[in-house]
Amino acid sequence: KSSDQFSVKEESYQVKIEKLSSELIGVNSLYNQLLGKVEVLERSSS
Repeated sequence: KSSDQFSVKEESYQVKIEKLSSELIGVNSLYNQLLGKVEVLERSSS
């Protein structure tokens, strides 16, 4: 019985980790977009 509970916990952890990693990927792409915009601004100002 306890092994059933463990597998359920493991699954929910996996889901949380997947959500976190997808959020991180989203944040990373936003960050890269910002960096690109900053580079363009610096190029146009100089």
